[in-house]
Amino acid sequence: MTNDPQPPDNVTPEIFARWRSPRRGTGNPERLTDPYWQWMIRSRATAYRANKIFDGPSPFQAGPGWCFDRFGPSTSQLPDGRTLLIAGEHEDYYDPDFYIYNDLVVMHPSGEIDVYGYPTDLFPPTDFHSATLLDDRIVLVGSLGYPKDRRIGETQVLTLDCRSYAVTPVKTNGAGPGWLHNHQAELTDGGTSILITGGKLVRSNDEQLVENIDDWKLQLSDWRWQRLTDRRWARFTVSRADRK
Repeated sequence: MTNDPQPPDNVTPEIFARWRSPRRGTGNPERLTDPYWQWMIRSRATAYRANKIFDGPSPFQAGPGWCFDRFGPSTSQLPDGRTLLIAGEHEDYYDPDFYIYNDLVVMHPSGEIDVYGYPTDLFPPTDFHSATLLDDRIVLVGSLGYPKDRRIGETQVLTLDCRSYAVTPVKTNGAGPGWLHNHQAELTDGGTSILITGGKLVRSNDEQLVENIDDWKLQLSDWRWQRLTDRRWARFTVSRADRK
């Protein structure tokens, strides 16, 4: 007796071998829809479970397996019934299946599922971001990301076109919060700006995280950041004397 989700007949060992591993897209976007990933999305099977079912290779040698069991994705419900699920990560950095995604999963009202991938220079691996629906596009703010991709002092902002699914990096100006993630975003001022509160910031290359205690506004007309508060609260860091 097993509790493992069982794949449908069209997900063969050959299909698993071909689509087992994550991949980045080469277009903006590149459609990467296939039976194995569709089954993984519907079943929410972990990479470990799927690898066990198909007796796949060890991720320590073959690299992480593709997975839709994720932390820090975003979910946007569109007026026409589509649901757009964006990026996120699987597991933590010490797990062999750890991977930060830069993809888009579209769930259609008909039950069909599409997957799209992107080049990392347009859509970096992204997790713990916010997604704000604005007419026919989604504004993605923030990311934790891989340490090598973090731009200390900057805030990642991207837009996703809900019609073409193209992703566009946005160059902002003004004084932004910095490398922010796991925050809250709210469309405000009659839909002309996004209010950002909470979350955490990476402020140095040693990866130390600090709580974001201030409020910020991103003006959508010219992509200008505005700092709304300057809370100079005392903060304390507690650590071991040997820094371990």
